Amino acid sequence: MSPFSLGQSKDVKIGNDSGWVLEFYTASADGTIGAKPVASFSSSKYYASIDATLQDDLRGGSYSFTIQGLIDSDYGLISQAMPNHPVVAKLYLFWHDAISGPASYLGNLVGISSDLSPDDLQKAIVSVLYITKVKRTLGELSYDTEIHCVEWAYRAMSQLLTATLEADDYGKAAAEIATRTKVDITTYPEGGGRMTTDAAGTVGNEKVKYPIGKTYGSILRDIANAVETNLNKHGRGMLLVRDGKIYLGPRPYPLDGDPKDLTATAGFLEVSVDGSSDDDPTAPDPSGQAQKTHYTITLKGRPDIKPGDIVRFDPPKEDDSKTVPSLLSALAGAFAAPLLPTMSDSLSDSAVSMAVSSVKHRQGKAWGFYTEVKGVGLTDPTQPWDVYSDANAPGKNASPSADGGTEAAGAFKEQLQTWTANLQTIEVGQIRSFTSKTASDDVPSQTESLWEGLQSVDQNPNGTRRLPSNKKNPVRMDLPYATPFAWGKCGLVVPRYPGMRVVVAHRKGLEQEPIDVGAIWDSGKGPDSNPGDYWLSLPVGIDESKRDKATGDDAIAPYTGKASHDLIDADGNRVLEVGSLTVRVPKSGEETPAGTRPAMASDKGSITIEHAEGVAKIVMKQDGTILIKGKGITLDAGEGNIVLMGKTVDIQ
Repeated sequence: MSPFSLGQSKDVKIGNDSGWVLEFYTASADGTIGAKPVASFSSSKYYASIDATLQDDLRGGSYSFTIQGLIDSDYGLISQAMPNHPVVAKLYLFWHDAISGPASYLGNLVGISSDLSPDDLQKAIVSVLYITKVKRTLGELSYDTEIHCVEWAYRAMSQLLTATLEADDYGKAAAEIATRTKVDITTYPEGGGRMTTDAAGTVGNEKVKYPIGKTYGSILRDIANAVETNLNKHGRGMLLVRDGKIYLGPRPYPLDGDPKDLTATAGFLEVSVDGSSDDDPTAPDPSGQAQKTHYTITLKGRPDIKPGDIVRFDPPKEDDSKTVPSLLSALAGAFAAPLLPTMSDSLSDSAVSMAVSSVKHRQGKAWGFYTEVKGVGLTDPTQPWDVYSDANAPGKNASPSADGGTEAAGAFKEQLQTWTANLQTIEVGQIRSFTSKTASDDVPSQTESLWEGLQSVDQNPNGTRRLPSNKKNPVRMDLPYATPFAWGKCGLVVPRYPGMRVVVAHRKGLEQEPIDVGAIWDSGKGPDSNPGDYWLSLPVGIDESKRDKATGDDAIAPYTGKASHDLIDADGNRVLEVGSLTVRVPKSGEETPAGTRPAMASDKGSITIEHAEGVAKIVMKQDGTILIKGKGITLDAGEGNIVLMGKTVDIQ
């Protein structure tokens, strides 16, 4: 009798005679796992206690195995002190028999076993693991061998980039990571290429470049977060580790096959409610109606259930925190009750569908083989993703864990996300008004008002320069702006026109402490320059009513009109193009006070060089005339000639 003819098919049935296999493999320096195991231990030779927790997202899970009485020669095969020791383990769990009713239960007490074929073994795989520790401890009758592991794919993704990673889109970035780490990565939509879409009115791309020192896992998380926000598909996470592979993007639910019905003959023992989470955290419902319920289900061993699955079961009674054993189970007594479930083999019309987020298997002499499954109830299993009313909000995935440590870490992570969500850092804003003159103590000069934040209509790179401003955010009032020099009434005053895109920082991350730290160009709207140019150009002739404030919520197009220019090129040449130019040397002690705008020369459109008293002056007017005035004028050509040319020369 094959243990898999019934034990792990679609109509799963459980048994009494549980089994396990641990295979150990070496790996090459590039991450390629060896083709054949260097050691293989199983329940046919050793007793073992197995604790295995599988978790969704890109997480390592928790795996520990204690093998009793492992002989020296077998221990030597996996000892981490040996050269070229194995670093990879594959865990297989299964039943050697199956229970379909009371009669088969009684018949199977003697157990049925058979040798496993390679095909059967592959069907029973639970996880591909990285070995973190192997050690011997003193057991009751012999030495025990403890083996601790995490997911192999998770460990591979913790590696640092030793060469930069560039890609034209997220799909190609994931494919490059798969090539470098030798971990299979499936992206969705399948076939590679772009994973996000452009919103109306925006043009983006997924071109990315990651530096040396960044981990592969952080890159995948960046991509997952971008895809989740872009597609507005939240709640279940865009990453999954399963059977040594990684799945990235809006994967099918369930990942493989059909939803699994959890009935008595399929191992169902009990279910309890473990809290709930909002369907839409951006618009929580205080009534509690728009929430997803979290469940914990206890089963006889179900190694086929994994994160990414959907299971169906009957919910607990309204007046009970969990289902109670049936009369048949109770009559079976202490010996049979852990093994014998209720014998109902169908679900009611009120059956719940649940997205599986975590699975914990325990197998050993003391407790047999049982599985704990945690997850989130789904209102519509054909639509497993949550849609946020505020598509710009960061994702908040409901991911109950069967491992206490992981659950605590998840709670800490959620709290950290909540805290950091309220911590203001760097943002992009758009100037809406500028105050050039002090109106009151509360409205000082050189301050501005702006929209803070961008519309996260896509999560493609370089949104800082591409994305439109978020008009829903309140206008920030009376912000200071950073300038190279500012002291009292002195400093460098720079223009702040409505519509400018600026970078906003927050002192100490405080909500009410914004600072404009500089301006940036809208994507594709900046000037074309030559390398090495130092070039200041300012708008000319903007309507006075539009120089300091915008009207309503209208978008302001980047300026493309006439401008004044001050250009120094890479060869040291300087060009000034201005409406008028006045160069004035004041009398010592009579300099213009700080904060007082100096007056322009009276000849508009001219170049004027003068002393403040007006005794000495040179004026080059737009009509071509030149005025040179002074108490005395000396023309000294040295040994050269002085040439005066004109239609007439009038000397008075």
